[in-house]
Amino acid sequence: MRQRTWLWIFGLMCSALPALADAPEGVAVSGAWLQPRVEARTRAELRRPYVEALQPTVPVLATLPATTADPNRAWLVNERARIGLTADRDVLSAAVLLQDSRQWGDGSEASTALHVAYAELHASDTRGTFARIGRQQVSWGDGRLLGVSDFSPTPRSLDAARLGLSIGIVDVEALASILSPPDTSGGGSGAQLYGVDVTAHIDPLLVAEIYGLARIARDPLPATLRPGDTYATSLRVHGEHDQWSYAAEGVLELGRVELFGAHRRLAAGAATARLGWEPDLALDPRLSLSGSYASGDDGRSAGTLHRFDPILPDDRAGLGQMGLYAWTNIVEAGAAAAVTPFENAAWSVGYRFVRLADPNGPWYAASLALIGQDGTGAGAALGHELDTALVYTAAPGLDLSLGYGALFAGAKARAIVPVRVMHGAYAQASLVMP
Repeated sequence: MRQRTWLWIFGLMCSALPALADAPEGVAVSGAWLQPRVEARTRAELRRPYVEALQPTVPVLATLPATTADPNRAWLVNERARIGLTADRDVLSAAVLLQDSRQWGDGSEASTALHVAYAELHASDTRGTFARIGRQQVSWGDGRLLGVSDFSPTPRSLDAARLGLSIGIVDVEALASILSPPDTSGGGSGAQLYGVDVTAHIDPLLVAEIYGLARIARDPLPATLRPGDTYATSLRVHGEHDQWSYAAEGVLELGRVELFGAHRRLAAGAATARLGWEPDLALDPRLSLSGSYASGDDGRSAGTLHRFDPILPDDRAGLGQMGLYAWTNIVEAGAAAAVTPFENAAWSVGYRFVRLADPNGPWYAASLALIGQDGTGAGAALGHELDTALVYTAAPGLDLSLGYGALFAGAKARAIVPVRVMHGAYAQASLVMP
């Protein structure tokens, strides 16, 4: 059945290519503007170790025993194909995007589903005023608390209702989403995510954003959640002027979580900052400094829980190319540089120092998979990460990428995963039409 589905999608994509070539920006039909879209992406990866496979999936807000993991090596090949259509007519819009994702090398099952399917009513002459309902991608801020995770084989989309309103320099957005459906037999209300985002465009050098997220989790729940209430409030400021840009964000997280039949208070926090400089020099250099912190704890079974939960984060935003750590129980600082060595190409290098905020707490990958935990007192350093990537646009819509990263493991990382260097490399081809 899956093979027939894949062949059907492939045939539909092939039949659509000539039409897309003739009308790359869309076509008018009966007063509506139709924009077809075809995407295909293939990526081969080599990881040593494959950290997402070291431990079973557990919630971030869970009490964990001290654990270690054996290293392993994994090759992965994932393919993602999408075909969709967007229709606009006056103040009405609708979009459908079908996605098929397959990964070989780790036993993952193929996934074929509607990635986007929504209807929208929007103002024709006002920025940010809309009402949208259905399955959609949602990203707030820089994606650290609510992001899409496009690097993943199966990026995130939410079944949600959103309302946006623009009043002068202020944009307001409200969100309500179902994370897991309720039990129709009365066994529980499932999980929902609610949020409000207020952004003030004061000046190009000062854009202030404050938003709050509330995750209400009740049974039945996926393996990544525990019953409880999590409330996160974020203040983010960012801007740019001339050759400089910056962003800074602080988050306060409160609530409660049910662990082993008992309720525990949650009080956690996180912060991040970035400074960028793009001097007018040969090779178009782009330089940046960044750092972040997210509170953690040692997994005690009583008392207030201080481990920060990044809710629904992007799995690469500000977290390094290798995805070896998440915005929870972490302290990191780094620098990055990018240049354009020749036309249609960009080469980047980066360095990060990473350590656990609480040395006895758990270490999570960017995907929020548990890597391990060590309570032996072997320091706090996870190590020094070096990254490099080359992206070449071979043709309009066709990008070819190569990337490599290495984490030179610190004492804490070696106590959890006994290797001195962790490696990750990938090669990717991505096509988007139009």
